[in-house]
Amino acid sequence: MHSRCAAYGCRNGSKSSSENDEAKASELPPKLRPGIQTNFIHEALRTWGCYFFCLLRWAEEVSDFRAGEDQNIVNLFDDFVARGWLTNQCKVLQPVMILNRLAGAGAFSAATHEALRPADYIAAERVNHGAWPHFLLHIGARVWDSWASPGKYTPVNWRRIA
Repeated sequence: MHSRCAAYGCRNGSKSSSENDEAKASELPPKLRPGIQTNFIHEALRTWGCYFFCLLRWAEEVSDFRAGEDQNIVNLFDDFVARGWLTNQCKVLQPVMILNRLAGAGAFSAATHEALRPADYIAAERVNHGAWPHFLLHIGARVWDSWASPGKYTPVNWRRIA
């Protein structure tokens, strides 16, 4: 039996891969909503968590991982701080380790800073929102924003994790 069939419960190929993908997608909780950072329960994540939220949303896009509700996100944050991958002030020290932990070991191997948008389907963009740094996640042609702010952003650079 194909491993995909084993994971999705089909037997002897009785369901097509696309049917299984649709069924599995409908069973998963929703992905992180834009604006989740606004009024978030954890002060450091509410204030400085944009890159961390982008990594959570990135992992959701490339795997079956779902960040879940507020307390689950705080638990993930605490775990990554304890591992030394993230500081208490939300500075991401090990984005590759975080994504691999969330999306599956070995999925990513390197993080780079780029002046122009990478050709990758998903990339994080560092911008300035007035005097404040902020991160946006580009997924294809869509832009995901943990603040969901209508404010004007000034591009700074890109984060590529491959």
